[in-house]
Parts: sequence; C-alpha cells; structure tokens
Amino acid sequence: MKKHLIAAAVAAAVAVPAAAQVTVYGNLNAGITVTRTELGAVKTTATTQGSEDQTSTSVFGFRGTEDLGGGLKAFFDLQADINPGNGQVGQQAYSAAAGDIMFNRLAFVGIEGGFGRISFGRVADAVDSLEGYANHYNLFDTETAAANGIGGKNANSTRYDSPKFMGANIIATYSNNAVGGASGASHSNNSVRTLGVAFSQGALSLGAATGEAAVGAMARGGKVNTVYAGYNLGIADLRIQNTSDEAAAAAGATPVKFSTNEVSALVPLGAGMSVVFHFEDADFNGTNGASTLVADYKQWGVMAKKDLSKRTHAYAGYRSTDRAGAASTDTTITTVGIAHSF
Repeated sequence: MKKHLIAAAVAAAVAVPAAAQVTVYGNLNAGITVTRTELGAVKTTATTQGSEDQTSTSVFGFRGTEDLGGGLKAFFDLQADINPGNGQVGQQAYSAAAGDIMFNRLAFVGIEGGFGRISFGRVADAVDSLEGYANHYNLFDTETAAANGIGGKNANSTRYDSPKFMGANIIATYSNNAVGGASGASHSNNSVRTLGVAFSQGALSLGAATGEAAVGAMARGGKVNTVYAGYNLGIADLRIQNTSDEAAAAAGATPVKFSTNEVSALVPLGAGMSVVFHFEDADFNGTNGASTLVADYKQWGVMAKKDLSKRTHAYAGYRSTDRAGAASTDTTITTVGIAHSF
C-alpha cells in the first residue's frame, strides 16, 4: 500500500508536458465566374468553373501547438493554396531551377509567451496582414500592396507579434531574401521589412502598416503604405482604407506610384444573409499610361452571402472596373459559388 502511495506522490510531483495538439484545416471556395473584357471595340467573354476564390482563398494546412510550461508555447503552421478546379496543391515553380512549392502560403515555426509571438519561416508580412481590411471579400481585392515582395507571404522571414495593450498590437517582419510570394512571383535577393499596428476597441477598428524593399542594385527600393478605419454600427460594418505603393526604379528613372482609396459596407440582413457594397478609386499619380496595368480606374461591386451552416456559405457577386485611357481594358465579373471550411 505504501509503495502505491509513494508511486502516486512521485507521479503527481513530476510535471508531464502536454502532448502537442495538431489540427488539419482548410477552406474550399469554388463556383462559376464569367469575366467580360472590353478594349476599344474588342469584347471577350471567359467562363471559369471551380477555380475561383471570390470570398476567401482555398487552402489546405496543418497547424499545431505544444505547451512548454512556464507560460511558453511552441507553434507551427503549414499552409498551401488549393485550386478546386483541378486539385492542384501548392505553387508551380516560377523558374525552372526553383522547384515547386507545396506550402507556398505559410511555413513557419515559433514560440510565444508573455513577450508576444515570434515566428521563423514563410510568414505574412504586416502589410499583407492589414491591407485587405476594407475588401471584405477577395472579389474586391485591390491591385496595390504588391511592390517588390512587400504585402506578401515571403520566405526567409522573421515575424514578431506583440501582446495586445489597451486594444493595440504591433506586427514587425523582416525577410533577408523574399523568395516567391504566394502569387508565384519571384523576389529572390530582395530584403523586405514591414511594420504595422492594429487597434480594436468595441465597434472601432484602426490600423496602419508600412513596408520597404531593397531590390538588388536598384537606386530606389519598393515602398508600400496602408491605413484604415472601421466602425461597426450593428446595421452596417463600415470601412475605409488608403493604400499606396511605389515600385523600385533604377537611378534616374521615375518610379510608378499607385494609390487606391476604398469604401465598403457590410450589411447583415438576418437569417444568415448579408450584402457587401464596395467602391475603389485608383490613381497612378501623374504616371498614368495606356496599358491595362498602368491606368487609373474606378471599381465598384456588390456581393450577397448566405450562411448555410457554421462552415458553409453560398454567394453571388458582381464587380465592374472602368479604366482610363482608350488603350486600357475595362472588366466586369459575375460570380456565384459555394465555400466550405474544415
């Protein structure tokens, strides 16, 4: 009897670390999207089935945590894009020598405690984490925040997230070789640093982020700045945001500067229904050109969403983009689809 009591006392006195908790998670978002373009008198229509992510990105991943004791916790996250149209996971190589990347969105490990969280690997930078605030859904994603790797999920990065203090927290990242963002573009040899702050208290949300890239031998590196404000009235979630970027330029060259202003409102209708209205005005700050990618534009759209359960929703949306210049392409997108998270 005494031996059993002694054994029980020893077992109780020894701290047994908790087992690691690993979760498989993901999101599949697919439907039918009809894209119509108009360039002068030339009009085209294209229909895509299955591969569009109009409310949220389709992803597959693993994440886990382990309690280390003493208020410390280890964590990791591995996340890959999924193309529901053909089943492709990850990202195809952006160059013959690069090799395909399976976990092209996130691939990091880190530790957290009273000091905050620090992560190492492929992480989302501060601009990427904050610049989409006014979009609500992917259908309205702005074209800014993409200068030379800024505003992406970059490899070879370190990220720090501070604890919240009076509703505010800081995000800081640094990448010494931002190879290949989630979009597939290569930013090899670019160093990227970003800094952001987010604040939320009750119905009010505020945030800002800035990023800068050093690009090889370029005299000027890329820069991105974004600032937003939002207020949830209950009858509507109102958001405004300004985002600007400046691409890298060689000595003596004038960099292209791009700025967008966004206004959006999400209106709940009850019974799991909601509708988003979105407007965006984009300006190339005097460098407006004839090409599609260097032309001022105005964009508006609307999307209705219906929750079918806690993890599944259906949607229907429309977006129209009117670009300045006779040689630029105007675009309209009509989409319907369904998304399920797990």
